[in-house]
Amino acid sequence: MGQNDRSTILKTLLDSGEPFVVASIYECKTSSAVRVGDCFGMNKKLSFIGSAAPALKDFLTFNMKKCLRIADSFTAPFFQSREDAAAHGSTCGQRSSLLFQYFGDKPVVYVFGAGDLALATATIISIAGFSVTVLDNDSSFLNNASKSLNTQLIDFDDESSYPKILRKDFCLVMTRGHLQDAKVLSIVLKSNPRYIGMIGSDKKNTEVREELKRMNISDSHWKRIRTPVGLDIGASTPGEIAVAIAAEVVHVKNTENAQEDQ
Repeated sequence: MGQNDRSTILKTLLDSGEPFVVASIYECKTSSAVRVGDCFGMNKKLSFIGSAAPALKDFLTFNMKKCLRIADSFTAPFFQSREDAAAHGSTCGQRSSLLFQYFGDKPVVYVFGAGDLALATATIISIAGFSVTVLDNDSSFLNNASKSLNTQLIDFDDESSYPKILRKDFCLVMTRGHLQDAKVLSIVLKSNPRYIGMIGSDKKNTEVREELKRMNISDSHWKRIRTPVGLDIGASTPGEIAVAIAAEVVHVKNTENAQEDQ
């Protein structure tokens, strides 16, 4: 078996017990040594596994890092002209299609609050393919959640009742009446998740910021919070606002760097 044999690469990566990516060539037009079925891997520590010519290795490295960052699978084409191949010391250029497969737990979107807007936002994010958990301190509001959503009853004042939030996860703070926003933020910030968003007006945000200061939470932590939350699409109705928030979560997942330690 060669360095680019799928079973060999999978065994190496599975033994680590951590998230990893396998890239496979499923279509290829070239007379070089690259063949359909060749595989390459990358572990959580971003170590490249397999053997590839310089240009292809650069392409693989870029996309496997992206795959780890967004915690999702995708396909991508690779094209190398004859001129570029010559510059890198290869005989032939190539056109290849590759599948980048992510193996590992996907990020979770935690929505704190089970009011109408929070549930609408959570539902749209779930439709986009995310695992979503809605949290509230009142089961009667959680009972209104769609069956596609996970729900969890918590005590906003009791940190031990919160789920374990990982650095690759997303948190949306939308508690009913904004009554628990500051308390939730003070706890969520400790986990340093990839994304923290909070809904609210400028006046409300100023009040929360001052309350966090009284909790000895610095402005450097405040800068990690996206507020007002959501992409600027001119949203005004609750449904439009839910779409804008969901769009921002998708945008961050697909375009912005994740924390290295997931």
